[in-house]
Amino acid sequence: NKSILEGISKGEIKSELHQTYISGLKKTKEKMKYMEKYGPAKHMPDSKKQKLIEFLQETAKVAFGGLLNFSYAYDVLLPEAMVRTIRFTEKCTLDEAWMKLSET
Repeated sequence: NKSILEGISKGEIKSELHQTYISGLKKTKEKMKYMEKYGPAKHMPDSKKQKLIEFLQETAKVAFGGLLNFSYAYDVLLPEAMVRTIRFTEKCTLDEAWMKLSET
């Protein structure tokens, strides 16, 4: 949901990934490479993957005053979008959704 991701980007919705990214050191940010670890997006058709990437990149601009930040889009917004989708589709808690995501 776009409003949830924008809320995360603005710091209005709690997100440990957002907090770590915004306040983290470069070394900490380098450990956040979720795009490689959480791979369900790699099974999407290219056209849908491109739309998702464009959406995440636009939403990431909210956190950086209109500037595009690829790392934030992939390391914060992508896993947040995935975990919230799992939560919605499987009707589970956020913690359970994070555990399910880490199992993929």
